[in-house]
Amino acid sequence: MNTLFSLVVVGHMNPPIHHPTWYRVAGLISEADEATALALPDTICTSQTSQFNLASINIQCHLNRWQAQSNEATAEKKILDLAADLFDDRLPHTPVTAFGFNFHSDVEGTAVNVPQVLGEAFQRSLQCLDEEADVKAVLLMADIESPLGTFRIHVNTSQQGNNVISFVFNYEYQVAKMVPGVAEQHCLQFSLRRFLEDRHPIDARDACERRQRIMNSLR
Repeated sequence: MNTLFSLVVVGHMNPPIHHPTWYRVAGLISEADEATALALPDTICTSQTSQFNLASINIQCHLNRWQAQSNEATAEKKILDLAADLFDDRLPHTPVTAFGFNFHSDVEGTAVNVPQVLGEAFQRSLQCLDEEADVKAVLLMADIESPLGTFRIHVNTSQQGNNVISFVFNYEYQVAKMVPGVAEQHCLQFSLRRFLEDRHPIDARDACERRQRIMNSLR
């Protein structure tokens, strides 16, 4: 199973400071990490966007969001710790309005033809396909609102082959909903670390359980 985890922090960002050297000066990374990141050709830093890599972790900063992602499960805690240290301790005055987790996985299924199986599930639900339809690709999506934010699920065929199912589980949280009495435009005084530590294990487990239930239903 191939996986990709990403953490997105939404707010008013300043991309030029999100540079390996600033991260090293701020005590977020080591000199070795800085040197490695600066030596990579895809490291960029402009007024609109910045990007660099720390081992398996890719960091991107745009005017409206900061994102860290990795395809290694062991890097998830590092991403959470980095985000908490960055926005709680080094940049506490950055107006953060939302954050979210994305759990993306490509899973090899027991079905011989995933597009066909998903197409059959689609047909059973909506009865809108011809019986002999040759389904090439199916994307099933759902957005669910909650008191704290939005949960999104995408299930679709994968570019890796017809026997692979692609899952994306997105958990998005609005800070104004999680911190009573705080207006959205002034979401400054709150602990991102506390929310990350609280929600990440719950959402990671939820994504895993939902993925398994879907796989079981398609077998």
